[in-house]
Amino acid sequence: MKRASKFKAVGKKMLWVSAAISFYEVTDVLVNDDSNKWNVTTKASIDITIGLIGFYGGPIGWLVSGTYFILDISGAFGDWGKPSGIRSDGVPYNFNQFEYDHEIEFNIEFVQEIQEKKLLEMRNVKKDKTSVIKPRILLRKN
Repeated sequence: MKRASKFKAVGKKMLWVSAAISFYEVTDVLVNDDSNKWNVTTKASIDITIGLIGFYGGPIGWLVSGTYFILDISGAFGDWGKPSGIRSDGVPYNFNQFEYDHEIEFNIEFVQEIQEKKLLEMRNVKKDKTSVIKPRILLRKN
């Protein structure tokens, strides 16, 4: 019974840690107006609910909770419930190593100029009568 009470105390602390992480994720996406905020909020709510089921559900709750979290860690749900890093107006707000605050526009005229220059360079190349022949074997090893 003493060991069981220690596991229960650790389980309760882990439930609070899990709930705090989920709460932080929801707060972060809502503050940044993430385009995927409702999926993140739904997944965080499910995480907290499954944690409560695991803590208060007895052996069946442990089985349900353990299965859910193993599936979650293994990537069975894919990107569902993860922040997109893009605000709802389409502007990125969160990149790991750099800030991106402008859009790059494609300039077709610039590309056409480069292609024309390359074409002119190719036309101005002088051709000579050099050819490549198949190499002959001079010495053979036996």
